[in-house]
Amino acid sequence: MIEERIVPSEVTMVSVMKERDVSAWTAVIGAMAMEGNGEGALDLFNEMLEQEIKPDEVVFTGVLTACSHGGLVEQGKHIFNSMKEQGITPHIVHY
Repeated sequence: MIEERIVPSEVTMVSVMKERDVSAWTAVIGAMAMEGNGEGALDLFNEMLEQEIKPDEVVFTGVLTACSHGGLVEQGKHIFNSMKEQGITPHIVHY
């Protein structure tokens, strides 16, 4: 019996994007957050950083929302604290 693996559409979208700018990453990470897939959003956020895409305030909102919805408190704190390292001042939406 062959096991079928379903790949989330967000992951497929990232793999076929021609231009992976911060806006594209934000859309995919935000979709993961809305699905409640905090781990997936964190994985994509880390992949974005590995590809040297500079995060902006909006992508931080998405990944922090994903952490919140996914119960990933410690990871969320780490992401929040890394904002200043990226030159971004947290605003009310980041709390």
